[in-house]
Amino acid sequence: MSRLLSLVVLAAAMCRGPGGVPVAAAGSGQLQPGAVKALARGKILVAGRELRDPNFAETVVLILAHNPQGTLGLILNRPSETPLTQLLDLPAGGSVPLVYQGGPVQGSGVLALVKSDAARPDTKPVLGGVYEVTAPGALSDLVKANAGPDRLRVYFGYSGWSSDQLERETRSGAWHVFDATAAIVFDPHPDTLWKRQIPHADERMASARP
Repeated sequence: MSRLLSLVVLAAAMCRGPGGVPVAAAGSGQLQPGAVKALARGKILVAGRELRDPNFAETVVLILAHNPQGTLGLILNRPSETPLTQLLDLPAGGSVPLVYQGGPVQGSGVLALVKSDAARPDTKPVLGGVYEVTAPGALSDLVKANAGPDRLRVYFGYSGWSSDQLERETRSGAWHVFDATAAIVFDPHPDTLWKRQIPHADERMASARP
């Protein structure tokens, strides 16, 4: 398994164009300078209502890396019916997690998040109670321990933005930026997560109007 932070280099190098990272289209033109300042690891992006790009429409994305070279994230609300056994050899016994579609950029392995009250070996904190799994052995241990979807989420593919790209899209209103929580990342009903998050963006925009 590749480390999540190492993948941001790849995401930043792949720009719009043949074979590049599919990117979100511009939104409604609603400027969000405060939201741009808030972009950081551990934040969530809620797609704006005007965002029509099928790669990102009605998505909620967790930011895992954000720096001058680019941004890497995982779509939280696109579960699939693909079992992890189709992508990785797993130890005998234990649960077989389903894989989420983390984004349109296809990596060479899977990425995983675990919910835990304390740091675990071979993990790195993303936000309070949420850790990225950074080694195959740690993922195998979680599978053998029967970690269910309330504790373990596995993703194939990721979302990537080149330098300043996400800032431009956020200024255009394509994305709304909020603090993430473990409850959002491990929401038990991901299919409806966007519909439950977008009203908060609507309320924020309404309160910002003069």
